[in-house]
Amino acid sequence: MNPLIKANAVNMLKQYQIKRHSEFDLYEIMNAEGLLIQRVYLENSIGSISYDSRGGIVSIDANITDEKQSRFIAAHEFGHFVNEREKSGYFRCNGEMIFGTNTNLTLEWNASRFGVELIMFEDWFLKFIKGKRFGVQLIKDISDYFGVSLSSSALRYAELGYTPMAVILSQNGIVVWNSINKSFCYSWIPKGYKVNNLSYAYDFFEGKEIPDFPETILADAWFLEDRTYRKDHFLLEHNIPMPRYDAVLSIVWEG
Repeated sequence: MNPLIKANAVNMLKQYQIKRHSEFDLYEIMNAEGLLIQRVYLENSIGSISYDSRGGIVSIDANITDEKQSRFIAAHEFGHFVNEREKSGYFRCNGEMIFGTNTNLTLEWNASRFGVELIMFEDWFLKFIKGKRFGVQLIKDISDYFGVSLSSSALRYAELGYTPMAVILSQNGIVVWNSINKSFCYSWIPKGYKVNNLSYAYDFFEGKEIPDFPETILADAWFLEDRTYRKDHFLLEHNIPMPRYDAVLSIVWEG
């Protein structure tokens, strides 16, 4: 990640002297920065921003009824404003841009990273998860506490959490990106990896129902090409479907 993105988020919190999560209000900060937030019906996008150095207008698709999703869309657009505020700009962002299924668009990826760093500020995140046992319920608790999606919560835990794990986003049956904790037993999934039929994520792309709880899988499902691959090594996998984008987020860890 570009270190400037994290610095932008940290500096924003410092600017408004926000020291605790209870003091944080995303929309208030955006308003203070001169951004008007409106909900309108958008075509071919779920969020947009038009701005100059003084402020601008953030639009969120009125079809989005999930407040957590709407909030992250706002944070993403705010990221465009903060990261590229030295010049005027206009961005129309679809779900692939905002939720990370298209990693080839650097400005979009950076905007989403800003949102993660701002809403789930590292110190607050570590304080919240301290002493808590990892599991799907913890990911749900993180989602509720910080007001973000389950996928964002899982990604942040993979980056900062105490339990070694991997978070894998697949779309149309292909791995788009993955975030693997440095302490996890495996470290590599090849780019463009085709989802293996040993993973329950495969069933999602086959149009089948998938379990709403962790299931035991073989490491072969994801890490057959990793140089540290071990035969007959079992892992736990929990999948979070994202049917709107024909995508699924897989959380994998040792049981």
